[in-house]
Amino acid sequence: MTLSISGIPYIASGDARIIPNKGVVMITENGQMQPLAKAQLVMDTVTAYHKLFDGNLQIHSRSKFSGDATYNIPITMGKIFR
Repeated sequence: MTLSISGIPYIASGDARIIPNKGVVMITENGQMQPLAKAQLVMDTVTAYHKLFDGNLQIHSRSKFSGDATYNIPITMGKIFR
């Protein structure tokens, strides 16, 4: 049994906002959240300075997550280096 939840704008974990791909999260029957593919992250939620995309993430708790993502490096004049 798997519960599919849609319409999720973001999940707060630590000092990050994790944005699931298409706003969908899957929860298994034992209450575990399935890993998120193609997720976006906004780190440092006060300034939203660090933005990542194409994340493969596993959320462990409200203060811990792990995985990998591609980082957009902000540079001068509004341009982004990937």
